[in-house]
Amino acid sequence: MNNDFFEDRKDAGVQLASMLLQLRKDKPIILALPRGGVEIGYEVAKALKAPLDVIVSRKIGSPPDPEFAIGAVSEKNTVVFDKRTLFGFGLEESRLGEEIKKTKEEVDRRIKLYRGRPLPKLAGRTVIIVDDGLATGMTALASVKSVKKEKPKRIVFAAPVCTAGPMKKLESVVDTVICKLTPKGLGSIGEYYRDFPQVSDDEVLDILHKARRA
Repeated sequence: MNNDFFEDRKDAGVQLASMLLQLRKDKPIILALPRGGVEIGYEVAKALKAPLDVIVSRKIGSPPDPEFAIGAVSEKNTVVFDKRTLFGFGLEESRLGEEIKKTKEEVDRRIKLYRGRPLPKLAGRTVIIVDDGLATGMTALASVKSVKKEKPKRIVFAAPVCTAGPMKKLESVVDTVICKLTPKGLGSIGEYYRDFPQVSDDEVLDILHKARRA
């Protein structure tokens, strides 16, 4: 396979897991960002013999381009914004109340569907937050901020592909960032996967049930 591409999320998860094996001794917990990150997280959890759960975050898209994240909402009433991007779009956080509310509602829906309970106890533990890629970094930052409220011993963020700029920003708020590919510019995460389908709620639930049975 071309080293600049992953065949699919399973392949990416296996490759990422091989970079995280040294953390097995820390008995970590894997928190995956749904939806796509759950497939990655399953492979990491399996390799590290660690429990798998989810940390739910959802991006807040810009009005001109809903696919471009200007912020994100995560659990425990966590909201983050990229203030420089807000300024660039001529937006004010105080005027995004309706968008924040809708995003929080979707986060709550996913928590209820995927986990149905609060986050597991993270105090004093090594937490590995996993996604299928890091583009703007907004959902990752929101997840980290949410997890920090639980006072873990160590936070590691891991993804198969990370944009260099957001990766550096994330390195300032976690203990370690581990990425297989770190391109300087990233059009979309899917560009680095040969097969990158949308992941459904049912697929997320199937993976989580499989992990819990294991």
